[in-house]
Amino acid sequence: MGVLNVGNGRIVNITSELVKIVFGLPMGPTSLAEKKKASKRKDVVVQEFRDQFKLMDTNRLSPVQLMNYMLDWQADHGRLFVFNFLILYFSLLGETTTNNSVNVRFISNIQPDVDIKSINWCSYMVSCLNRTKTTWHGGDDAFRWPMLLLAVN
Repeated sequence: MGVLNVGNGRIVNITSELVKIVFGLPMGPTSLAEKKKASKRKDVVVQEFRDQFKLMDTNRLSPVQLMNYMLDWQADHGRLFVFNFLILYFSLLGETTTNNSVNVRFISNIQPDVDIKSINWCSYMVSCLNRTKTTWHGGDDAFRWPMLLLAVN
């Protein structure tokens, strides 16, 4: 659970239920486990995601690069569009990495037989916000995190 400081000494607990109300994300029964570093050689889903970027360094793919790539598409690419959308969404609103690249740690969990709506995306968002808040130390440390984090106290 995160805490949102709304001023005048009032705080709001950021729970999965609140994330569902605000963002309308699916809150299915399946928890989302992450891998610190998604390996293309070990995971067919990671390979599928990374192979779409033929000339780009996917280890340093920024949210802006991913967004531009998605905007340049001429047709719907089904599953890859869903991957890209989720990665962009959670990178912008939940968590980017310290080198400002997109968050791909969760895509290994989205195997072809997994129903995306069965995943608890709300608790994942709370986890991302809490982890990001813990990582950023403020002060002279440049802010390169999701703007939503500025509201989390």
